[in-house]
Amino acid sequence: MQSFTPFHPAIQYARRHDFGGFYEQEIEFREQLKYPPLTRVALLTLKGRNEDKVKLSADHLRRELKKGLAEVKDLVIAGPAPAPLARAESNYRHQIMLRARQMTPVSRRLAVLTESLALPEGVALSVDIDPVDLA
Repeated sequence: MQSFTPFHPAIQYARRHDFGGFYEQEIEFREQLKYPPLTRVALLTLKGRNEDKVKLSADHLRRELKKGLAEVKDLVIAGPAPAPLARAESNYRHQIMLRARQMTPVSRRLAVLTESLALPEGVALSVDIDPVDLA
C-alpha cells in the first residue's frame, strides 16, 4: 500500500488488521466533533456565477440559521466555507453544514426558513439531509 501519510492511525490500524482499535478511536473522534453516526447532517449548498453574491448569501444564511434554529439543542453550525469542489460548471459554491442528534426539528425549521429566504438573483440554495458525499 502506498500513502502520503503512512503513519496515519487509520493506515496503522489497517496494517495490523485491528478493526476494534480503529473503531474505538474513530467513534471517540466522531463523538467529540458530533459527527455521524452519533448525529445527523444537513448540508446547505449555495451556488451562483458571481462569487461575491454567493459568499454574501452564505454569510446571510448563517445569520438566519442561528436565529431560526436557536432553540434546537446540540446543534452545530459549521461554515460557511467554500465547497470541496469550490467551482463547478462555472458556478461558485459555498456550504454550511448542520449537525444535530435529531434532524426532524431542524428539517422542519429549515423548510420554513428556505421558503422565506430571499436570495439574490442568480444564487441558488440546495439542502441535502444526510448527504452521501460532501462535494
